[in-house]
Amino acid sequence: MKFLNGPRQPFVGLSLMAAIGIVVADGFCLPEAALIWVTIFLAMSIVIAAWRLETSDTEGQQLADELGSRTRVVTATGCVVTEPKTVPSGFATFLLKLKSVEFEGRKQPTHAVWQVRWKGTPEFGDELKLFGTAEVIAPPRNPGEFDMRAYLARHDVRRMLFVRYAEDGALIRHAVGNPILRLAQKSRAWMQNAICRGLENAPEAQNFLSGIVLGLRHQAPEDIEEPFQQTGTLHLFAVAGLHVGIVAALLWMLAMVALLPRKSAAALIIPLLLFYAAVTGLHVSSVRAAVMSSILLGGLFFERRVFVLNSLAAAAFFLLCWSTNELFSTGFQLSFAVVGAIILFADPFAGFLQRWTAPDPFLPRSLLRGPRRWLHTGFDWLCSGAGVSLAAWLGSLPLVLWYFYIVTPISLVANLIVVPIAFFILAVALNSSHMFPAAISTSNTRTGLKTSLQRLQSLMSTPARPFIYKREPQTGCSTVGATGLTRE
Repeated sequence: MKFLNGPRQPFVGLSLMAAIGIVVADGFCLPEAALIWVTIFLAMSIVIAAWRLETSDTEGQQLADELGSRTRVVTATGCVVTEPKTVPSGFATFLLKLKSVEFEGRKQPTHAVWQVRWKGTPEFGDELKLFGTAEVIAPPRNPGEFDMRAYLARHDVRRMLFVRYAEDGALIRHAVGNPILRLAQKSRAWMQNAICRGLENAPEAQNFLSGIVLGLRHQAPEDIEEPFQQTGTLHLFAVAGLHVGIVAALLWMLAMVALLPRKSAAALIIPLLLFYAAVTGLHVSSVRAAVMSSILLGGLFFERRVFVLNSLAAAAFFLLCWSTNELFSTGFQLSFAVVGAIILFADPFAGFLQRWTAPDPFLPRSLLRGPRRWLHTGFDWLCSGAGVSLAAWLGSLPLVLWYFYIVTPISLVANLIVVPIAFFILAVALNSSHMFPAAISTSNTRTGLKTSLQRLQSLMSTPARPFIYKREPQTGCSTVGATGLTRE
């Protein structure tokens, strides 16, 4: 293949060796002497593998061992480290990084992280004091069901603190967490209000837009998500390359209008793209897209040629250095498998399709005139889109079958129709948020947004939705870290 004989792409080897090291460290408990030989053999993955083995006895595990397997009444003090998600019953679910925990008359400091359910109104960064019951996180009840306990255990979250009443919790102080993440969440709330302005009488439309523009999937009703899942287009609700690409394109156009030099434009856009990834929740797909875009723009800044496959591998390497557990996340696996398949196979598939109706190779393209030229241009665009759709579908098929037991061949056609409509919705929604001075008039923005939304919902609600469910295994499947297509 071309990339084997092309220029050096060092991050491809680095990311592969990092992945191998993580798998070996996770699956084998080796004695110290054997570990030395293994790490020497793996070379590039020695740091990651050794770090992972050394941190196997974590604070979360130590505290869980002290509490035992039975439910305990505790008083916990800590800081909210994730954005709380509130369900209709009024309970907010979030992760709490503990400072101290008190049980059986003794208080001890700890830095463990617990999942909390509290009928209160916490915010990211709040320091809280909660009184409730520390419970073992329940395993999945059905074969093939998402294993939340295993997913949280990989992030060293070993207990769930259930606080039944609002008065059982007290706010100690506000704004304790990361200031950049606090600013990102405030920006998200502002953008959400701006995007949904004029749609006050359509709550479903508001939730839909929040999901497709900002990645707030927990606000999108299940009856809206279901058609997208069955047609293989649920990726529109995961902020990824499409979203980041639109933001980058709009920022680049603004930089060109402002007559900024290319280097200055790249230096300005890179931190803004990373901040947009923070605004959308720092999910794997958004971070991957932001890192890849930053590397590509960095090539402009340093006047170096950048290779897409190497950029993808660099994004994987940095994410695995940030958290080795991401390797076992379904979101990570799907994101990189799909983009990798597109990079490797989209162009060959498109070239194969284009050969069917290619004009006479001895006839210069400049001699094509009128409808014939338009026809070939349109067919080239269609073949390119079909090549990308086919490569993405094949790249995701093994993982989707393994984790979700569904095959969606209709997605090959659905993505060709839905992605351009989603592109228009994203562009209009971002303009309507007044993120950019070039935003079009408010009334036209709202009208176009509603029209595009209605067409997309109508398309996804058609009765013919061909999909195939594979029979679930009798032994069950632990879909560890299925953050890509599950409600978080």
